[in-house]
Amino acid sequence: MDVLRPALYFALQSLFRHVKVLRHGEPFAAVKTADTFYAQHGFTLDISAWGETYVVCCPFCNDTRNRLYVCHAWGLPESFGRQSWRFVKCFNDDCLKEPGNRRSLAHMVFEQAMFSYGKSDVVLQASPGAPKRTSGPVSYPGVCYPLSQLTGPHPARQYVISRGHDPDELWRLYGVAWCMDACSQALALASGRLIIPLRAASGDMVSWQARYMGETDWKLTPKYYNCPDAPRSGLLYALDRASSAPVLVVVEGVTDVWRYGDGAVAICGKEVSCEQATLLIKHARDRPIAILLDPEAWEESGKAFSRLALAGAKFLFRIKLRAGPDPGSLPRPLLRAIVKQALLANYPEFA
Repeated sequence: MDVLRPALYFALQSLFRHVKVLRHGEPFAAVKTADTFYAQHGFTLDISAWGETYVVCCPFCNDTRNRLYVCHAWGLPESFGRQSWRFVKCFNDDCLKEPGNRRSLAHMVFEQAMFSYGKSDVVLQASPGAPKRTSGPVSYPGVCYPLSQLTGPHPARQYVISRGHDPDELWRLYGVAWCMDACSQALALASGRLIIPLRAASGDMVSWQARYMGETDWKLTPKYYNCPDAPRSGLLYALDRASSAPVLVVVEGVTDVWRYGDGAVAICGKEVSCEQATLLIKHARDRPIAILLDPEAWEESGKAFSRLALAGAKFLFRIKLRAGPDPGSLPRPLLRAIVKQALLANYPEFA
């Protein structure tokens, strides 16, 4: 069935078999209001209409008349991952007044059924929660849709298009997706964000970044939320796509890589760590390494140059852009032409 929240609908169907849909296709209506408890950061939702609602038999009472009503928006966090229980209600015995019943229902739906939902167009977290880890592959942080399979004026597609990127290319080349539901409250900040996989040279996803879509007060809302407990100092974004490029181009962020294309790797910051320097030299394999940071980061560019030189880089040069746009804001042909010109000036034998 074509519903607004397929992951939630199929999770309920797997648990209760029969799911009745009311107000099919209608979105819920609510207004954000300031949260008095989290006055500086949070918000709550004043709900005026549930919209599309899924109706099943309540598992906590002798309900045989489908009296458990579930709004399609249930499970989407209001603020700091807090779940709104105003989006689900038993009209038989009001069973969800009991905290234990709430926990049981959330566990059944969000930590069991939803993440066994296996539609081919959804990328799923293999197991709920955010376990402590130091290395090894990770999964997407919940129910995530590839950018290429979001349709119409979806906010995620519109956001990346407004930044000059092709959403279909971002999925195809880099696996960028949009997270509809995080798989646990511990990862709730990933909900509603772009999920950007960070891969090892082997291609395995070993971390991810969740990018906030749009602009806001970054003192209150983190622009990037990183996979908890995943190592970052030894990662280079898009290293798995830079193996055959004639020059390895070191940039700051993932959007700089998207703009430049194959051959660029991001250090996800302004400083090159010892582990990153080792990785760069190992994978350069006698290819030149160009350092192309934002214009205001010339001092940090020098430090990166020194670290790589001391680590044994053979062919190394820096590129200084004029004050103004960063690499991620320049057209791809211009950016690649700048690198080619600098390569010709420093190492013409590689140009």
